[in-house]
Amino acid sequence: MSIPFLTLDSHVDTLERALDAALDLRRENRDLACLDLPRMEAGLLWSACFTAFLPQGPLTEDARCTALGRAEAMWDILDALAVSAPERCGRARNPRELRNLHAQGRRALVACMENSYPLGQDLTTLDRVAARGLAYLTLCHQGANWVCGSNLEPHQGLTAFGRQLVIRLNQLGIMVDISHASERSAWEALERSEAPVIASHSSCKALCDHRRNLPDDLIRAIAHSGGVVQLCAYGPFLRSGAGENEASVSDFVDHLEHAISLVGVEHVGIGSDFDGGGGLSDCPDASHLPRITEELLRRGHGEAHLKQIWGANFLRTWDEALRLANGSHPHP
Repeated sequence: MSIPFLTLDSHVDTLERALDAALDLRRENRDLACLDLPRMEAGLLWSACFTAFLPQGPLTEDARCTALGRAEAMWDILDALAVSAPERCGRARNPRELRNLHAQGRRALVACMENSYPLGQDLTTLDRVAARGLAYLTLCHQGANWVCGSNLEPHQGLTAFGRQLVIRLNQLGIMVDISHASERSAWEALERSEAPVIASHSSCKALCDHRRNLPDDLIRAIAHSGGVVQLCAYGPFLRSGAGENEASVSDFVDHLEHAISLVGVEHVGIGSDFDGGGGLSDCPDASHLPRITEELLRRGHGEAHLKQIWGANFLRTWDEALRLANGSHPHP
């Protein structure tokens, strides 16, 4: 199969694996990771958002500093990969750079941050990490931090610092990601943000009643903001009772189609969560991603839909976040 358009996976946790196991992502690391350059190439995946994933730890300064050091070490791996294999890939700090890399036949490596925990309560730290070219910041992981409540604290919303953080993200052109956040936090982020909001790796609560999944009204609100919901290929989010790698491509596309039925194809995409638990029984790693395209084609989705789902919607949202940032002024 050949795919005549840019493809993007909005959420992979491969950098954590690479850091802890000293993986060389220029080579295939089968059984150690789900994604690397060879399997991006085999799976016709042209770009991926590589998160610096930080699990929630104690709300202490020492623990926060340790988490920030890990985040920076993961982004260093991404930068080093681009330097060591320039003929195959490069760092993309904005959609224009990403599209240019695709036009050159090179994979685009995008940096993101999963959990604002390492920032503490200091916006200057955000400004520092923003220089790494972050596309989005996931507000939290599993557990409340200094910014908001997670899905484990359903009644806890944004803190006062969290409200400041959302506005500063808008000013920097970094997309606000509400995956993992409590529903209250997500609604408050949507109300506070002046830019489109995204869910980088979440699925549909109507099809699988998991606390990490999004109810229909929240999916509609994300789309109304101009944002995008990137569906997650994690078994327990896709089918009740399924474990990791137990749900199928068909189950995953069911969630894509449900979201499309709610908000249209313009607000839906793919965030696999590879190396963070994501993977399907018939798509266990990035080399098998064309099977998702094949299932979408089988169900009658043409090239225009595929192009939107596989990255155009995410890039449009990122473009808009940066456009608004370029004309932004400090929020009162």
